[in-house]
Amino acid sequence: MFKKLVKAIAAIKTENDRDDCWAQIDRAFEEAKISWDDHETLYNLTSMINVED
Repeated sequence: MFKKLVKAIAAIKTENDRDDCWAQIDRAFEEAKISWDDHETLYNLTSMINVED
């Protein structure tokens, strides 16, 4: 699951893509597929991606 989320983050091009990634990260955590530390790491990584306006 972690690798799938990282791939989705790498493909972010728009704000909608970013929002979708955040939702996927939250869902994965809620379903206990990733740890809290992974959740926070992925959220921070997602926040660092520059998107088109």
